[in-house]
Amino acid sequence: MKKSLILFAGLVSLCFAAQSQNVTVQSAAGQNIENFLMQNFVGQGVYIYNATFNGFSGSVRAQYPQIGTFAANGYDRLSMESGIIMTTGHVKTAEGPNNSTSSSNPMGMSNSQYVDPQMAQMGITDNAYECSTLDFDFVCLNSNVSFTYCFGSEEYNEYVFSNYNDVFVFFLTGPDPATGQVVTRNIAMIPGTQDDDHPYGIPVAINTVNAGYSTGSYTPNCDGCYTQFYQYYQNNDTLNDYGSTANPGVQYDGLTSKLTASAAIVPCQSYHMHISVCDVSDAGFHSGVFLEGRSFTTTTAGIGLTNATRETVRKGTPRTISVDLGESSFDSAIVFVNFEGEAVSGVDFLCLTDDGVVLNPGDQFSVGSQPRTLSLRVLSGARPLPKDLDICFQTALCTDYPGLRVNDTMHFALDEAPNEGIEAAEQATLTLSPNPASERLTVSAPMAIGQVVVVDMAGRVACTVDAAGSQSVAVDVRHLAAGTYMVHAFTDAGTLSRRLVIE
Repeated sequence: MKKSLILFAGLVSLCFAAQSQNVTVQSAAGQNIENFLMQNFVGQGVYIYNATFNGFSGSVRAQYPQIGTFAANGYDRLSMESGIIMTTGHVKTAEGPNNSTSSSNPMGMSNSQYVDPQMAQMGITDNAYECSTLDFDFVCLNSNVSFTYCFGSEEYNEYVFSNYNDVFVFFLTGPDPATGQVVTRNIAMIPGTQDDDHPYGIPVAINTVNAGYSTGSYTPNCDGCYTQFYQYYQNNDTLNDYGSTANPGVQYDGLTSKLTASAAIVPCQSYHMHISVCDVSDAGFHSGVFLEGRSFTTTTAGIGLTNATRETVRKGTPRTISVDLGESSFDSAIVFVNFEGEAVSGVDFLCLTDDGVVLNPGDQFSVGSQPRTLSLRVLSGARPLPKDLDICFQTALCTDYPGLRVNDTMHFALDEAPNEGIEAAEQATLTLSPNPASERLTVSAPMAIGQVVVVDMAGRVACTVDAAGSQSVAVDVRHLAAGTYMVHAFTDAGTLSRRLVIE
């Protein structure tokens, strides 16, 4: 009995293991198409908008269950774990296992079929059925855009080299970086096929990427048929024993390997992407394209505001930070600043721009062709030390799209000053008169003051006054709410601080 139970348990395990190798699919019907793409397809450095599916914005229509998400569940022929799938027919048709050589789930009535007008316009085909078509505009931070994909079809292997050649395209429309002219081209190309006859390459299709032969009655004597790109093809048809060694984890009888669609673009310029897959000549034997999750991306790099190790900044010795766009191709940018770590802005440190503006968490400043200089100052009232501080910079290089940003982080340790001259500054007296105050405050020190900054106990800057080297400066505090503040006076020798009460 024990041996039987063990054997039964083993068989159950094997069944679950086999089942877990099958690709599963969920329809996106009812979901907002733009949010759906942002969550499942769009990666770093890209902003998309104006998204539609089969001509409709907003929610994916229930009449078009041809787009959804997929999970590979360990099926390794896709070489991707999850993402978006677009199909002719119903999206669930793609689910494994491969238990049919001719699986079809037609959409049925003609009002459920979407015909892609751009297919005919571009001369791809005017005999298309049940198209699954995705459109969106996008902007990139860098001069390239790419994504990874895999195309599969039930037309393999019987209808290779026939007119039943289901098609898919990735049409990219926008300025050509070389000429500036707006052009449209298909970027679903076989790697390394650019030549004089095919300046962009040979498109990926059933008649171009295959095993090099047809198991039907068709021969490779058709226009646009190729037999030499079999290295990009994966046979998934085990039912007819066509030489496949694949685990049939999807319904499609054949698949391309994972390929990359890429193009050179102009940063911060608007482009349009049109992704479409269509049945050709009939509405049977469906096809689909798998788009890898979060793979629609561009090269992202910060603007050099980094340091490899945590750097010590001491009281009395400000640390300057140069913000320079010279290494990038951009003329202007908006930089957003935030602070993380133990140190608190306005209590332990202040970060100032070169025009004397104190940066609070979430503040921003602009930078153009000339570098900007920030000053990081440890305040004399900071206790206890050392304390860690991370300054997080988010730079919007496309000023018309401030939500599209690159990230940099600088790491610091704020510490005491061992220097004798700085110790003298720490011991110097900052005088506030009167204290408590309600209207006018006089700030005095035994040395020249460059600037006075008043911050509340949450670290927010309440007011800033330029002292211009005077040893005494008047500060209007009538606009300050009652409460406790810290007053910081910046001198050449260091920062003097004292607590202030506003009545």
